[in-house]
Amino acid sequence: DVSIIATGKVVPAFEEVIISPISAQILEVYAHSGDTVDVVAHEFGLSAGKLRKFNDMEKETVPREGTPVYLQEKPKSRYGDTPGEYVASEGETVWEVSQKCGIKVKSLEKLNDMGKHTILPPGMVVLLP
Repeated sequence: DVSIIATGKVVPAFEEVIISPISAQILEVYAHSGDTVDVVAHEFGLSAGKLRKFNDMEKETVPREGTPVYLQEKPKSRYGDTPGEYVASEGETVWEVSQKCGIKVKSLEKLNDMGKHTILPPGMVVLLP
């Protein structure tokens, strides 16, 4: 039984745990079809509440297949004083952009003056804190 050690934390072995390309200090997995917060949290020895907090998820949120699920808290910002940019794909929400970019959703909401459930038009430029 092998464990992954990153940033001083031990995470149970799982073939798809990766260190996020966004930040070398955030562990993430990708949701599979049928995954729930409870299943992922149990797999990694976390409470469902803590996993929801790390991922800015509401109680009823079920991650879509392929969505990153963070096993540690996401940062509020990763670009400092000069915002980065993300170009939205069809049907994406502000929350999905926050997951793809590894940034707290509240930071994106504030910088872009939008709610986390806002569906973004394709090609819209979202500023990243």
